[in-house]
Amino acid sequence: MKLSEVAVFTEAVDETVDFYERLLGSAPAQRADGFALFKADGFHVVVHCKYVAQKDDPPGESHVGFSVANLDASISALRSAGYQIEFPPRNYPWGQSAYLRDPAGNLVQLSEDTAAN
Repeated sequence: MKLSEVAVFTEAVDETVDFYERLLGSAPAQRADGFALFKADGFHVVVHCKYVAQKDDPPGESHVGFSVANLDASISALRSAGYQIEFPPRNYPWGQSAYLRDPAGNLVQLSEDTAAN
């Protein structure tokens, strides 16, 4: 398991993008209305507009993301260890991901690392 992204969901997208651009010393690798993706030392910093997730949407909140070699095996092992998976594995435009929460209620994303397969 390795850190793959830190995602910040905010109503102040432009200000947050400006903050990370200055902090990281580079412009976003991708930029669209309400979204920016920065590449930083082996992981991504994603800035995204806040939204209320609908039934088929990924959760619209800040999270830390980790990539795993085999998502299904990782989720199975986590369930066996007593972890609750809030959003089970599902295909999204970027690939397959699942979500759980840490004890403080923070969202954690697990995504299959397709480069490892």
